[in-house]
Amino acid sequence: MTTFAPPSFDDYYDLTSEEEALLIDLASKIVPTPPAAPAVSATTSVSGHVSSADLVTASGHVHQHYESVSVSSVATTNSTGAGRPPGAFPLSQPTSQPQQDTVVYPDLSRALAELPAEKTEAPPAVSEKNDDESDIEEVSADDFFKDERSPLVRFRTFPKKPFSVTDLTSGGAWCELQYYYTLTRLPWGRKTKTAIMREGSKVHKKLEDQVHTTVRVDVDTKEDLFGLKLWNFIQGLRTLRDTGLTRELEVWGMVDGQLCTGIVDSLSYSCPNSDFEDEIISSSQDSQDAKSDSKMRATPADNSSQLVYLCDVKTRGKPYPPKGAAMLRPVKIQLFLYHRFLAEMIKGNLDFSRVFRRLDIDPDEPFTDEFIAQVGSLHDEVFYDADPESSQESNGNGHASSDFVKYRTLRELLPLLRAELKLTFPNGVNSLGLLLSVDYRFRGDGSIIGSYTFPMDDQALDLHIASDMQWWKGERAPSGVDIEETFKCRLCEFSEECSWRAKMNRERLAKAKEKIRNGGV
Repeated sequence: MTTFAPPSFDDYYDLTSEEEALLIDLASKIVPTPPAAPAVSATTSVSGHVSSADLVTASGHVHQHYESVSVSSVATTNSTGAGRPPGAFPLSQPTSQPQQDTVVYPDLSRALAELPAEKTEAPPAVSEKNDDESDIEEVSADDFFKDERSPLVRFRTFPKKPFSVTDLTSGGAWCELQYYYTLTRLPWGRKTKTAIMREGSKVHKKLEDQVHTTVRVDVDTKEDLFGLKLWNFIQGLRTLRDTGLTRELEVWGMVDGQLCTGIVDSLSYSCPNSDFEDEIISSSQDSQDAKSDSKMRATPADNSSQLVYLCDVKTRGKPYPPKGAAMLRPVKIQLFLYHRFLAEMIKGNLDFSRVFRRLDIDPDEPFTDEFIAQVGSLHDEVFYDADPESSQESNGNGHASSDFVKYRTLRELLPLLRAELKLTFPNGVNSLGLLLSVDYRFRGDGSIIGSYTFPMDDQALDLHIASDMQWWKGERAPSGVDIEETFKCRLCEFSEECSWRAKMNRERLAKAKEKIRNGGV
């Protein structure tokens, strides 16, 4: 390890020992040795000086800043330096300067004593701060770096990524303050990936592999990337129609004018609870409508009359599902958002031009040749004309003509997406089941350990969005958890520094002291 020490005078002394001896010899010839006399203090006499011309004659390369070097000073320094003759010019040696060169100051002590006393301010206390910092008011780091912009502007406005369903569930549905700390204090505003989270991802990946075959596709542009997302959506709908089940289906929607994305874990034709569904239908409609809706659940072979149900998958390290409304609230909001997004897409209400603008995507930018080659090699019917003979025609250079590419841009791919939605949901939004469910799986082996089913609730979703967006827009500060839900703090990595938790502790302490003062009442 390298250590640094402050520079000494020797670091700036540039005379060699030979030059030093020559200088001493020259000085001894100029200044004759006087007769013995009482020692004169170096602080009360001015020593003779050697001019710069003499120094240059002696050494030949003395720098300009040694233009006026006191002989006594040089001697004193030399007495302690390497290669300097000791005692050449002792400090007590008198100089040969005439008496008139001695500076004598008059005694003003009596006159000063007769002056009236002056009020003087006490000298400032010694501080480690720099003079420039003495007038700066100390502020905390949180206040100093406080950003007055809303979380929406800071974290979810272009060029940063748009909203995700996680943004609207991890905040208001769990703990807004925890999510605020995550956005502001963790790298890239994401939760620290733990071993438990990685094990849960493995369970999700295993379930997805049971339905889909994953193929790596390299993309070079934003248009290629979103084209791949649309293609996966199309393939997911086809898989649902063919097998009755699809997983990891990405959906898009608008929340308070902001683009939001999410990935549905599972869509299937299997009703999670038929009896519960009948109760919901009969309670919300008259008997005639209920009968007609019940008939919509036909046999699995008749896709035109089947309902599609959304399901989310959660993993746990304990072999039983969680209990309590607080634990279910985030997944409820999550499925409510998925259901609404998909319903709006089925209705054709999602304006993809707004999606493209938010993502800074040009819908008319052609897909790259590499992208078309990769995806087209797997599914020729999507990107090339259905006529195999026409797709083999070549231009004058012998290459396949690009005129026969069927879907060359995002704009050209959108009609195919809408057609697939109509095939999958032939009765429009009525083909989308109102029951939502969550399956809890054991993290160890992926087995189902419990399920919860609940109906879609648009009113509850609207209330949640309205409240959560107030914080995102900066209209209010983030909130912590209620006193009944402080168990969440045990799982929070910010619990030790949480301002909300500290405030609640102070309030509880104040209440306890008040109770003691009142005699325990």
